[in-house]
Amino acid sequence: MKAFVLSCVLGTVANCAAAFAQDPGAMAAQQAMQKAIQANQQAIQNMQQASQLAQQQMQQAMQNAQDNATTPMRGTCRPTFSVPSGPVQAGTKVAIQCAGYGARIYYSIGGWMPTLTSLRYTGPISIFGDTVIQAMAVGYGMSRGPVARADYAVAAGTDAVPPLILPRDRVLRAGSTLRLIVSTGASSGSAHAGDRIGLMLGQDVKVGDSVLIRQGTPLQGTIVQAIAAGRAGTPGILTFRVGPIEIHGAQIQLNGGETLQGPSGGGPGKDAEIKAGMVVIAWTSANTVL
Repeated sequence: MKAFVLSCVLGTVANCAAAFAQDPGAMAAQQAMQKAIQANQQAIQNMQQASQLAQQQMQQAMQNAQDNATTPMRGTCRPTFSVPSGPVQAGTKVAIQCAGYGARIYYSIGGWMPTLTSLRYTGPISIFGDTVIQAMAVGYGMSRGPVARADYAVAAGTDAVPPLILPRDRVLRAGSTLRLIVSTGASSGSAHAGDRIGLMLGQDVKVGDSVLIRQGTPLQGTIVQAIAAGRAGTPGILTFRVGPIEIHGAQIQLNGGETLQGPSGGGPGKDAEIKAGMVVIAWTSANTVL
């Protein structure tokens, strides 16, 4: 190896090349050095690319944060009602609005908690009796806004609910809404999933002047969640689903159900109490000939 170095230092380029050719160990060392240099250059290039990518991602994140700061969060708005709480005439129509971009509004009638299984708002709601409407907006990413509430009182003797009038073909169309009334209630402190609660139809279903399904026709709901109130102040919760109505040999399948949460506040939690007389709105899931 010393002779190789001396030959390269004192000799010509040709001598140096010849010396490399005569010394395989020197050739291998040179190749290893070249590979190390190439690997180092590649590592530097990779680091530069990673740095550029990180810088781009940081710039994008800063831009997104700036956009979010100037754009309202979708679905986090509080719904507003076209008619303020208070006394109203029977038949008053209440519209619900929300300023959140792309927000969907779900609402409940009768003091229930609005959830994603509640009625989706599609148009004004008619008031025919003392009514509590609660609504929430749901937007992008299923973000939920605060619940808004309105309480309406209708003068005594003017709260008759109009019948549902069917066409002459006697078909109850899918998506038709029916007003139901709780007949036997339940408490989250004693109820269990699978228990039944009593319901009844809260309006007549007619074709012309002929009554096909009479107001008061019974049906049942099934409790699907029952959580008792906790001592630490957590309120009880009850959730039920509406069952079908059977009439004239036909079974009318209904969608719908409600959730009720007990009052919250200081001290021990309170149970949710579903009471007789509470209003439930359900809708038909398929066309049914009556």
